[in-house]
Amino acid sequence: MSEQPPTEELLGHHLPYEIDQMFCSLTMLGEVQVPSEWSRRDDWQKKLNNALMESFYVHARVLFEFFEKRKGARKYTVAGYQPFKGVDVSGWIRKLNNQVAHLLDGRTKDDSHKIGGQDRIDMYNALIREVSVFKSALKPEFASLRNSIPTPPVV
Repeated sequence: MSEQPPTEELLGHHLPYEIDQMFCSLTMLGEVQVPSEWSRRDDWQKKLNNALMESFYVHARVLFEFFEKRKGARKYTVAGYQPFKGVDVSGWIRKLNNQVAHLLDGRTKDDSHKIGGQDRIDMYNALIREVSVFKSALKPEFASLRNSIPTPPVV
């Protein structure tokens, strides 16, 4: 079993990376166009959009796991910190696991049962709000790392 990176590396590098990648993936989705010299395949734009969606999903899943697991965010926060207080994220996590992280039962080809655009926005906003809550709940010994953790805008 691998050890967790030092706190400064985890909160000062890895957590900001996950937040930034999630934000950039969502922001670029639908905005980045396949270069015209790639037009040999008609489906490349769809594949690029799918890759950006998958990037968003992977980083969102990592953040959900970090905030939800006992050995994650709570290790760095004051007593009483409760991730996603008042928000049920279990449905999103189940969909992320079924549709992105695992090739098992639960996957669907029915677009109406897949994670949609509004789901992505709702997930993103819940995660960004949680980043703010997490930052304000950091234990005093980790307060110096607070400014290393970005808080992108809610959309």
